[in-house]
Amino acid sequence: MKLKFILAMFALLAQAGIAAPHLLVTIVPQLESVRAIAGEEAVVEAVVPPGASAESYAPSARDVAGFAKAQLLLTIGAPVEVGIVPRLQRAFPALRVHDCTKGMRFREIEEHHHHGHGSGHDPHVWLSIANMLIHADCVAAALAELDPVNAASYRSRAETYKESLKELGRTLQSRLAPFKGERILVFHPAFGYLLDECGLTQLSVEEDGKQGGGRHLAQLAGQVPALKAKALFTQPQGNRRSAEAAARILGVPLLELNPLPERYSPGMSALVETLCTAFQMEARR
Repeated sequence: MKLKFILAMFALLAQAGIAAPHLLVTIVPQLESVRAIAGEEAVVEAVVPPGASAESYAPSARDVAGFAKAQLLLTIGAPVEVGIVPRLQRAFPALRVHDCTKGMRFREIEEHHHHGHGSGHDPHVWLSIANMLIHADCVAAALAELDPVNAASYRSRAETYKESLKELGRTLQSRLAPFKGERILVFHPAFGYLLDECGLTQLSVEEDGKQGGGRHLAQLAGQVPALKAKALFTQPQGNRRSAEAAARILGVPLLELNPLPERYSPGMSALVETLCTAFQMEARR
């Protein structure tokens, strides 16, 4: 009788699925979608913390140990994954890893901007709304595989989240529509996906992942008068001092864009509003 009771309890637990999935994402822009799709009870953490670089961050031994309970890592092709993913897999052999870039559209990296990882494509895929729609589907599929009992719920929440993403994309494109065809100056070429979708382009100070030399800066300075937004955009994860020096040489103010927003939708809206403000500042001069 006791054995039958134990077996019955195991059967009930199996039918119930995973009560509270413990999930890892690589970077903080993934948090919003994964939390929305996994549900309120899920624990979702980012390996690369807010404010850290998605290209050079290295977790400490204590950081790695803190991920011991995670069941699934959802990757997005960030450069840090080359070092981090094998390390997590060695530490936690049972950890599942799901590549959420499958099916995404990759843009080629501009000449001289290879970020040191040699992949040939721009790794900042999360700044594309179209790619984040694919990310949502990948998240739902990975969760359904981890927890088949609740697969329908994951897919339903993914569809709901995707509708909000589509609305966000329409809003961002509408806000930047008056400036279609314009170029912006950036210190680090992180914003190509968003700009592509909104009809803008970027000119970068960096070459091969390093600040451009004097000749490159002189060439950019010659193009500054033709730009509608006379500002150099940097990011909070970068080298502020180098960006300030470049802005002085170019003779433009320095403004900040965050390509790694912890709250994805509000962060993307804030990024676009900063761009609009810069264009409007130039229009008033």
